[in-house]
Amino acid sequence: METQDQKLERILAMTEETNKIVRSMRAQRRMSSLFRVVYIVAFVYASWWAYQQMLPYLDQLKATYAQINELNKSAQETKANLNIDLQKLLEKTPK
Repeated sequence: METQDQKLERILAMTEETNKIVRSMRAQRRMSSLFRVVYIVAFVYASWWAYQQMLPYLDQLKATYAQINELNKSAQETKANLNIDLQKLLEKTPK
């Protein structure tokens, strides 16, 4: 049978081993958290950088869209003017 000193020694050894395992788990959790933060920061930075790279193309696209809208308005005005001119011309022609 084990003596009390032997039991205490065994409990101390198990406690020290458990302490090492817990410390290792804590260190792994810290590293995991650090890498997660680095990953999120890298993702946000990459998204921002991609947006900055696309910004000139988006500005050009907006300008092209504005030009198309202006051409559309001009075409609508020209069509309206042609309809009015055509009606006036038809009114002047003899029947």
